[in-house]
Amino acid sequence: MLLHLGGVAAAPATQIVVIVVNGVEATEEFAVTRLADNRLVMKRRELAALNIPLPATAAEDLPLDSLPGVAVSFDAPRQILRLDFANHDKARNRVALTATDNTGPITPSSTGMLFNYDFEINRDRSGAAAQGLFEARLFSSMGTLSTSALANSRSIAGQKGIVRLGSTYTVTDVAHLRRYHAGDFISGGLQASRSVRLAGFQVTTDFSVRPDLVTYPVPQLSGNAAVPSTVDILINGSHVGEGRVAAGDFAVSGAPIINGSGTVDVVLRDALGRETRTSFNVYGVRTLLAAGLSACTVDAGAVRRNYATQSNDYRFLAGTATCRAGLNDRLTVEGHGEATADLALVGGGALFGLGRFGVLSLNGAVSTAATELGAMSGGQVAIGYELIARPISFNLSAIKATSGYRDIAARAGDPAPRSSILALVGFDLQRFGSLSVGLTRGDTSFSLGPRAQAFQQRVGGFSTRFDRATLLTATYVVSLGRGINLYANCLRNFDRSGSTIAVVGATIILGSRTSASASVTNDGRGTDGSAQLYRPVIEPGDFGYRLLANSGAAALVSAESRYRSSWGEVNAGIERVQGRVAGRAGLRGSIVVADGGLLVGNILNGSFAIVDTGLPDVAVLRDNRPTGRTDVRGRLLVPNLRAFEGNRLTIDPLSLPDDALPGVVALNVRPRDDVGVTAHFDARHVRAARVRLVDVRGVPLTAGSRATLNDTGNAVPVGYDGEVYLTELAAHNHLTVVLGEARSCTATFDAEDQLPPLIGPATCR
Repeated sequence: MLLHLGGVAAAPATQIVVIVVNGVEATEEFAVTRLADNRLVMKRRELAALNIPLPATAAEDLPLDSLPGVAVSFDAPRQILRLDFANHDKARNRVALTATDNTGPITPSSTGMLFNYDFEINRDRSGAAAQGLFEARLFSSMGTLSTSALANSRSIAGQKGIVRLGSTYTVTDVAHLRRYHAGDFISGGLQASRSVRLAGFQVTTDFSVRPDLVTYPVPQLSGNAAVPSTVDILINGSHVGEGRVAAGDFAVSGAPIINGSGTVDVVLRDALGRETRTSFNVYGVRTLLAAGLSACTVDAGAVRRNYATQSNDYRFLAGTATCRAGLNDRLTVEGHGEATADLALVGGGALFGLGRFGVLSLNGAVSTAATELGAMSGGQVAIGYELIARPISFNLSAIKATSGYRDIAARAGDPAPRSSILALVGFDLQRFGSLSVGLTRGDTSFSLGPRAQAFQQRVGGFSTRFDRATLLTATYVVSLGRGINLYANCLRNFDRSGSTIAVVGATIILGSRTSASASVTNDGRGTDGSAQLYRPVIEPGDFGYRLLANSGAAALVSAESRYRSSWGEVNAGIERVQGRVAGRAGLRGSIVVADGGLLVGNILNGSFAIVDTGLPDVAVLRDNRPTGRTDVRGRLLVPNLRAFEGNRLTIDPLSLPDDALPGVVALNVRPRDDVGVTAHFDARHVRAARVRLVDVRGVPLTAGSRATLNDTGNAVPVGYDGEVYLTELAAHNHLTVVLGEARSCTATFDAEDQLPPLIGPATCR
C-alpha cells in the first residue's frame, strides 16, 4: 500500500501532525517527513512510543506504508494522521498512571556548600546556656559529603562541648538503583535482625531513586473496550487516574495500590456516554518484592557506640550482608549474615503472600561466638503475620532465641532478646472511629551455665537480668466532624504492680493552621491536665505560636512564638516550672555557597533549588504554591524539593517589571537527594512600549489586525484605538501589519532607552 498526498513530487519536507491511533488521539504532536515521492516517514522510536507494531529488523526511518497490518490515512487540510491496526496485545493498549514528571532525566547537581544551623540560648536561675545542632554539606555531581554535630555549653546527660554525630560521603547510581556510602551509616538487616552503627563502607540497593518503579506485587488490571473509550481508575471509591484506550484488549499500569485490602474499579465510558464498570478485590503487600526484583546491602566497618554522647567511640571491626529477592508475586526469600573476628551469624527466611488473607513471614538464624564466658552458640526463630483489612486488621510477630545466641549488637553490649511477642489488633468502626489493642512482651534476661557462673564469681558478680516487660495498650480515636477529634489511650505494665496510665483528650482545628488540644492523664498516683493552643509556621511570612499549660506533678506554663522569613526562622519563649522562670531564644536557618554566590534561607533538610530569575522581587511558586520572592540579586532558595521526583517551579509574570521578559515561566526539576540544583529563568529588561498605529488618513487601525515586528518576528494583535504592546524593541523598528483580505501595511518608529508609555501615532503605509 502506497500513501500519496497528491500533487507534484517535491523535495523531502518535515511537518508536525496530530496522530490518532485506533481512534485515540496522541497526547503530543509528532514530526512526519514527506519524501520526494510523497510517501510518509517517521522515526522508529516515535512509532514505538505510540505502541505501533514494528518489524523486528525495522530501520530508524520507517515509511508508514511498510508497516504490516497498519492502515494509514492522512487528512492534509487538518494535519491529522490516522493509524489503525488490529489490536490484541494489552501491552500496546494501556493506561499508564505513572506521573510523567517522575520519568524524565535527573537535573544535574550544582557544586557548592551548605551549612544548616539550629541555635538556641536558654537562661534560668543557674545562668545562661547555649546549644545547637549543626550540619555542613558539600555537594556536586560527584556525590555528597556531610557531617553534623551537637554543641552544648552546659552539661546535659553527661555531654558537654561539641559532639560529632556522623560524617558520610554518598554517591548515588540511579541507573543501577544503587548507593555507595563511606563513613558513618546504619547497617542493613531483615525485620528479625538488629542493625548497628558502623563507620566504613556500604553498598546498598535503593529503590527510592526510581519513584515510578513499583517494587511490590500489584494486581494486573485489564479489560476490553468495544470502541475507543475513556478509562477512570478508582481505588476504594477515590479517583486516582484516567486515560484513553483504543478498541480491543487494554491494561492499566502504575496503579497506586494501597497497602492492604482494597477495591479497584475500572470504569469505561465511550463517546455516547455509555458506562461499563469492572471491580477488582485486591490486596497490596509492600513488604513483598515484585517478581524478578532483588535488593542487597553489604557493609563493613568499625562498630560505633555511645552515639550522640561521644564523637569517636569506635570498637571492633564487623561486616554484614543482606539480600532479598522476589521469586514470584507470592514468595520473597531473604538471607542475612554477620561476622566479626570472634562471631559468625547466618540466617534466612521467606515472606509468603496469602492473597487477600495477608502475608506470613518466617525467619531463622544461627550463631557462634567466642566470649569472655566461653564459646557460645545458639539460634533464633521468628514468625510474623499481617492482615490489613476492614473492619479488622492483625499484626502478629514472635521471636525466640536460645541463651547462646549472639549478634553484632550483643557483641557491642546490647543483649539479644530471649523472646519477644507483639500482637496488635485494629478495628475500623467507620463513623464511630477506630480502636486498636496491642500486647507487647519482651525479655532479654538469660541464664548462666556452670562456666559462666564461675566467671561471674571471679569478676565479682554482675546482673544477668536486663529487661523484662509485658505491656497492654489500647487506643481509640473518633472524629466528631467540624475539625473535632476525641482520643483515649491506656497503657498497663503487668510487670510493675499498679503501673497503669490512662489519657483522654480532644483536638479542635481552628481555621487553616491553628489547633487547640486538651487532655487529662491519670497514672494511679494522681490526675494531671494539659491544654495547648498551637499555630505552626509553614511558609515564609508565617507567624506562629504555642501556648501550653500543665497541671499536677508536671505543672508548667509556657509561651513560645515563631516567625519564618525567606532568610530563616526566629523563635522566643518563656516558661514557668515549679516557681522557676526560664526564657529562651533561637535562630534556625541555612547558608548556601553555590553557583557563584552566597544565599541565606530556612533549614534545608533535603534537596533544594537555587532559583535565579536575574531580576529582584520576583514571586516564585513551587507546585503552584507561593514560596517567596527573589533577593536583590534575583535569587531565592526553595527548600523541601522531592528527591528524584518532578518539582514544578514557576515565576509569576505579573511580578516582573513592565519592561522585563522571562526566558521561561516554568521549569520542572528532578534533583538527587541532599543536593542543590539551579533553575535559571533568565528574566531580563527589554525595550517595551505601547505603539499607536494609524493609516494614512490618521484613522486607528482595525482591532484584531496582526502586527509583526520585523527584526524579531514577534507577532501581536492590534487592540482598540490601534494600539499594540511590543517588546524587544530596537532603536529603529519596522512593523508589518496584516489588515485582512491580503492587505498589509508597514510602519516605522524609533524607540529610545527611556521609553514613553505610548509611542505614536505611527503611520502604517
